[in-house]
Amino acid sequence: MSLFCCLNLDSGSDRVMIGSLLESFGGVVQMYLFHLSNLPFALIMAASFFFLALQGLGGEQGSDHELEHGGDTEATEGELENPWLGFINLGKLPLSILMILLFFFWGASGLLLNTALSMQLQAHSVWVLLLSLGMGLATSAFLTRFFSGVFARFFVESSAATTPDDLVGCVGTVISGQVPPSGGAGSGRAHIYTTHGTLLQIACLTHPGCQNPQKQETVFVTGYDPVTRNYTVLRHESEDFFHYLGAPERTETLRSRLEQSRKYQVLSHSENEQNLSDENERGNFE
Repeated sequence: MSLFCCLNLDSGSDRVMIGSLLESFGGVVQMYLFHLSNLPFALIMAASFFFLALQGLGGEQGSDHELEHGGDTEATEGELENPWLGFINLGKLPLSILMILLFFFWGASGLLLNTALSMQLQAHSVWVLLLSLGMGLATSAFLTRFFSGVFARFFVESSAATTPDDLVGCVGTVISGQVPPSGGAGSGRAHIYTTHGTLLQIACLTHPGCQNPQKQETVFVTGYDPVTRNYTVLRHESEDFFHYLGAPERTETLRSRLEQSRKYQVLSHSENEQNLSDENERGNFE
């Protein structure tokens, strides 16, 4: 502060001195910032952009409709028992979005910390890198918690399913390959419409004894397994479907859910077809 008080900014020599100081300081920062020791943090930040790209590509059909109803919301699939995941608000936001925030803040804060510590010590060492990794991770956890809490307000929480059983009786579309049979390895993925029109992404298996649904086929949710955290589905309006729905234990509530969920799915498909038609018309006009 005293240095700047003594300088006469109207003097050309003082301006040159300040310019040279800033230039030399910028050169030092650049030297430490682009050092090889910062490569791990650059890769961590690159991972956040990779998850962001997956988020954009993972919506496939219905992605526009997801944005209108509060974003790409994954089912929470039961209570979260891990306190660390709960700390970063997993359950209020999809895991994919939390991973983007966590990796971005980890890479950015770690890079800044590693650069600052290296400049202070005027050396690069393994322990500085490890310390920056740990401090960056802790910082990113708190930043992710804060920003995820802010972003969660933009998601439609009141219209989303509150328990896994709320999706039983709803319909949706398979977005992965063939849905595996129950008891098999792996699981399929499907976009399911709730009775309020919210689009959720779930992990699913084929209902026991039924044909395996294929990609882009409409499916009907029949149940949820809290052990494997997988839903069971069957092909909508198939022989298995009518046999399942015709059983006497199927209540009127289940049929009502089906009608409401199906209404939103049909509406979404109609909107997508209309948007595609409008794009084709604009393309032909151009």
